[in-house]
Formats: sequence, structure tokens, C-alpha cells
Amino acid sequence: MKLFSYNSWLQSQSQKDGIQLENQVKLYKEVYDFSQKLETLLQNGNHPTFNYYFQKALSIFHRFAHSVSLKKFNRHIYMLASLYLSAKDNDMFDHTIEIDRYVKCFIVHCKSKEGDDLQSVLIEKIVDAESHILQMIGYDLNIIVPQVYFVEAKLKITVQHGELSKLHEAAQNCLNDLFFTNACLYYEPKILVLCSLQLASDDLKMTISDLDSGDPWYTIFSSNPDKQQQDYEDMQELLKYYEKCLQFLQI
Repeated sequence: MKLFSYNSWLQSQSQKDGIQLENQVKLYKEVYDFSQKLETLLQNGNHPTFNYYFQKALSIFHRFAHSVSLKKFNRHIYMLASLYLSAKDNDMFDHTIEIDRYVKCFIVHCKSKEGDDLQSVLIEKIVDAESHILQMIGYDLNIIVPQVYFVEAKLKITVQHGELSKLHEAAQNCLNDLFFTNACLYYEPKILVLCSLQLASDDLKMTISDLDSGDPWYTIFSSNPDKQQQDYEDMQELLKYYEKCLQFLQI
């Protein structure tokens, strides 16, 4: 089930505040790049639940940013708070200790020399942002992320040629990269996974094999013909939206 209707998805508070889609995409991409750089400093990448945590953090951020204009909050502070919220929800650490690590990495990223004084201020800002985010998303952290479906897909997908592990790796990167857009607010998690597999196979020039049943590979998540067709149409629609976002960024 989709989180928003199509019209609601398009009519974010930023849109209503005069920020056109092209500029929204550029701001979202800037936030996504920031989150990746911060994660490099945090070194969470080796944690077994990293992709679940990272996708949930970006989902939290996008849900909040849909309800509050991008003009009206500090994007980096709120992205940091979203990462922190997701990490706590994933039981990745003792949050009473780890908030200091998140703040220190943020300070390093900003190349600030303020030290302890800035750290105490930032902790307060993150706690305030965390409370604001939870309020605006209805305290709902029960978010099913695409990674759940990606793990399932890896067990079902085969390729006609090439190394399957390379497809898995490329598709994982594509899946996370889809979160620089707000697609997670409209498309079901499984559609993001189908899209990531298509993007990766195109990039690697690999052909994904049909299933043992003879059905096309993109039917892996449904046995109902009508739902299979809808999944395919949604995947194609998302691919076009993603390409449009890349064009905005001139990538």
C-alpha cells in the first residue's frame, strides 16, 4: 500500500512554499550526500543491519520533510537526528553513549574548531529535532524498508551471464541511491527493489533470467497476474521519475 496518494506526494509543504521539484531534488541530493559522508566518519557500514538502518533514516527524513518546508529547518541537523533515531530503533548501540559519537563526527564533517562548547549545543539541537520529527510523523517508526524485499530478491534472482554477486552489489548501491529522491513516500518498498535490480542489470549489461515458473523476473513478489502487471508498471514509472531526477542534477 502506498503511503500517499499521487497528488499528496507531489504537493509537499516545500512545493506549497514555492520550492519547485527541481530544487527539491537538488536539496534532497545534498542531504543524501551529507548522510553518506557522515556514515563514512561513523563507520557504521560493517554493521549487519546497516542498510536497514540507513534506509529507515532516510525514510524518516523524507516523511518529515514532506510535512515541513525545506526552508524551515536545518537539513543537516534533521538528517543527523533521523540517523540517530533510526540507529536507536535498530538497537545498534547504547544511545546514551553514542549521541556523542554522532555529534563528534558532525563536527569533524563541518571542520569546526568549537570543540566541547559546540558539542553540547548540537546535542540539544539533535534532541529537539528528534522530538519534532517524531511529532510530525505521528511517532510512527514502524517503517518497512526496501531492504526486506531486497534480501528476498537475492535468493530468487539469477542472471544469464556474469557474476551474480556483482549484480547484488550494484543493485544494493542503486537501492540506497534511490533514497536521494522522495520515491519512498509513494512507491512500495518492493518497487524500489525492482527498480534497483533493473538499474544495476542495465549498468552491468547483464540479463536477469526468467523465474523457474517461466514468469518474468519482476514477478518475484507476486503470483497474482494483475499485481504482477501493476508491479511492472510501477517499476517503469519509478525508473522514469528517477531519470527525471538525475536530469535535474545533470548526472
